[in-house]
Amino acid sequence: MDFSTLLSPLTTTDFVDGPWERHPARLGPCSAECIAALLRLDDVDRILAEGRLPPALLSFNRGGEAVSPDRYRIQHSAGKDRVVESIDQPRAHALLAEGHTMVMAELQSWHEPVRQLCDSMAQVLAGRVHANVYITPSSCQGFGAHYDSHDVFIVQLVGRKRWRLRGAPHPLPLSGESFTRVAPSVGPVERELVLEPGDVLYLPRGHIHEAAAMDSLSMHTTLGVTVPRWADLVTELIAVASHEDVALRRALLPAMVRTGASADGVETATALWKRLMRPETLAKARARLARRFSPVTPPRTRHRLVDFARTEALDVDMVCGPQPGLAIRRDAAVGTVERRSSTQALVLPEILGEELEYIAGSTRFRVGDLPGELDDEDKLQLTRTLVRGGFVRCYGQPEATP
Repeated sequence: MDFSTLLSPLTTTDFVDGPWERHPARLGPCSAECIAALLRLDDVDRILAEGRLPPALLSFNRGGEAVSPDRYRIQHSAGKDRVVESIDQPRAHALLAEGHTMVMAELQSWHEPVRQLCDSMAQVLAGRVHANVYITPSSCQGFGAHYDSHDVFIVQLVGRKRWRLRGAPHPLPLSGESFTRVAPSVGPVERELVLEPGDVLYLPRGHIHEAAAMDSLSMHTTLGVTVPRWADLVTELIAVASHEDVALRRALLPAMVRTGASADGVETATALWKRLMRPETLAKARARLARRFSPVTPPRTRHRLVDFARTEALDVDMVCGPQPGLAIRRDAAVGTVERRSSTQALVLPEILGEELEYIAGSTRFRVGDLPGELDDEDKLQLTRTLVRGGFVRCYGQPEATP
């Protein structure tokens, strides 16, 4: 499943021009096949049974109250002065049976279909996306009314859940402006709806909501999107300019601090703002912002050691191919190879742009067939660099390639 499937029948352009940051929207439904491919109860059972989920990422809530971790985690001795923690599965299942909601956080780190969906969303919305899974027994409620300081997409996977929406008294809160549960601030229910398997609900940050399972066990995933905001860009502009321009590091005029008014201060502030908006400053600030909002969890890449070993016997007949998500960016001086949904990036001379675009656009390629003016030795060196950096896979000789 990708983001376009989640938004259907809207296109990504329709969504960004319409509900995005403006109002809640019911989307979908997604097909039963898509939902089953994304996450099933069996998948959750397997993740827990195989111990893949770190204990710190599992929690339980009921009626807005969190359960002490001591009730579902156990500690083991692992040698001298070393203790490890694990999830006590019988206790965890007992809490679920008592009516508590089980929450598994950051599932994109442990389940590949969810990671792929988060990656697809991150590309469109230019932010970080994380996935939590909520499993609630029938007729139970895990959390009270609250808002999130990030946008959320709720995908109902199993059972039915009733959602009550109570408006947005503080629209688009900043990350540090968390919701405080005070009854007068919650407000009346403005909209009530029931989500069934395949239904998708989008809630802009700041919209107060609460949900309760209906007549059977419910499982849904919440895809949280943290996006760069104008306030973040201004912060980065100031950080870049302050490092480069001594004028921004000077003390404020005493008159401005004491009285809050100074003609000289207004003129100085206006001049400094113009310096902030220089194109080169803006470019550096945007680059810093992109790094801040790059995905926290890189994709899990298999075969890296096998690929590394094959580069030692690399020749021009060997077959290679790009890793998923490979992308090329070019400007007048350099070509940057990067993997989407990863912090990996490699800056190479722009003269290699033709070869890099050929690689990114291929499914498989023979090293000796790389275009451009490189001789065989340079083609081998470029391919070896990309394979060892995790940007390209090395499949071996043609007769051994599946």
